[in-house]
Amino acid sequence: MTVYAVAERWNPSHIFSWADDGRHPHWAWIPAGNVERVNDSEWDIREYHRCPENLRSIQWGDRPPGFIPA
Repeated sequence: MTVYAVAERWNPSHIFSWADDGRHPHWAWIPAGNVERVNDSEWDIREYHRCPENLRSIQWGDRPPGFIPA
């Protein structure tokens, strides 16, 4: 199963709380080895695809997703 989420509480070995891509909170200890971290560019692309198409120009304008301005 793949879940795209933002970790909110963690330690080096486990993740405790996170919000899924529907912004619903979850609490459970899961091993950190079962979690794949993404970089800002990858997260930007995922956020782009979750955003309603008619609202994408507000967040991204003419910038393609994944190309984070410095």
